[in-house]
Amino acid sequence: MYINITENAKKQLEVLENKYPKHLLFLHYEMGGCGSPLDGVLRLKLVKLNIHFERVQTNWKPLYLNKNSLFFLDSDITIDYSNGFQIKSTSQTYSTNMTVEIE
Repeated sequence: MYINITENAKKQLEVLENKYPKHLLFLHYEMGGCGSPLDGVLRLKLVKLNIHFERVQTNWKPLYLNKNSLFFLDSDITIDYSNGFQIKSTSQTYSTNMTVEIE
């Protein structure tokens, strides 16, 4: 898996990184209310712990995710920023106009 982070997204993430220096960037696939894996949404979070998370290299800094999230993602995705974060691949858009949650 490879994650490309655009320059606009890097700038926004650097602001958050400076504000929360002890946190790690975490990408999480959250299943929907019905419990169906096809009814889920991707979320970006800043978390303090990285226990049992998979480390994924990006063109910027490593990003972490739980192993189960890998089943729902294409092998190459892009994280962009324009009035909110967007997560997309060449075949689909996962999330648009989202904020980063802080834990």
